[in-house]
Amino acid sequence: MFIQMKACLINKCSGIMQNLKINMNFLKIVAITGMFLQHFAVIILDPSKVLTNILINIGVVTFPIIIFILVEGFIYTRNIYKYLFRILICGLVSEIPFRMIFPMDEIFFGNIMITLFVSLLCLYLLKKINNPILMVLTIILMSIISLALRVDYFFYGILLSINFYYFRNEKSVKYILGLLIIIVLTKYNFIMSIISIILISLYDEKKEYIKPTKTKQMFFYFFYPVHFIIIAIIKQLLQ
Repeated sequence: MFIQMKACLINKCSGIMQNLKINMNFLKIVAITGMFLQHFAVIILDPSKVLTNILINIGVVTFPIIIFILVEGFIYTRNIYKYLFRILICGLVSEIPFRMIFPMDEIFFGNIMITLFVSLLCLYLLKKINNPILMVLTIILMSIISLALRVDYFFYGILLSINFYYFRNEKSVKYILGLLIIIVLTKYNFIMSIISIILISLYDEKKEYIKPTKTKQMFFYFFYPVHFIIIAIIKQLLQ
């Protein structure tokens, strides 16, 4: 009787976990929603309000998820050069609206698409290199470039992308190392760091969903620069 009850409980738990599995579209929606809420709170809302801090903290989950999505794209893309080109163009175009809400004079590529480009380029170079010493030197060089360009999150994008890619089949290692990197990145925001890893761990590449059209795929590229423009307009209307 006990063995049967135990087996039934395990089956029910497995069924619940299977239902909790999410697809890539869900992760993308979570990422862009968190990003918009965070930027909206930083630019529009009163920093002394509790709601502002809540929305900013919600946005913490965005970066780890976006890096994870980047790595999945790197694994399955049919044309890495087009992938790199799309991200680079989006980053360069986004820099203009980005500076509309985050004005600055010095050389500083603050929008996250440049971070993604550098991280993706690093993965591409590492995949082409078989020599461990050259791989380490490549990581160091790309990290220096990230620091020199002062990209968003500096070299943490490179570290996270390397972790998600090279430990993609070692889930325990991937999640633990990823969590440690995110905790340091978010200045010890343990709760949101754990939530971001939980969301990533629930991703199931085999989960069925309707394949998006080309328009829907490009939506996520267009959303990034457009959301800066929307926030800038709201800011002007409130002044």
